[in-house]
Amino acid sequence: MAFFEDIAFFVNSDLLRIEVAYYMFGWDALEAWNSDEFWSDTYRHHESWRLLKHFVDQMEELKISPRFDPSSIRL
Repeated sequence: MAFFEDIAFFVNSDLLRIEVAYYMFGWDALEAWNSDEFWSDTYRHHESWRLLKHFVDQMEELKISPRFDPSSIRL
């Protein structure tokens, strides 16, 4: 999970575009966040994971966004 938070730091610092983060790590971040086997609800929603939760929310928005075009991804 800390790896996905590192990616979120890169995105928030404008070192990595959100579309690139989604393309490379979005699916994995969403799967990990939604895995009941990995988390307990108390731990998953602990405030120390707020950055991760924000990143996962961004990934979810891109997942359902009609504006996301993988062919336009640039570093």
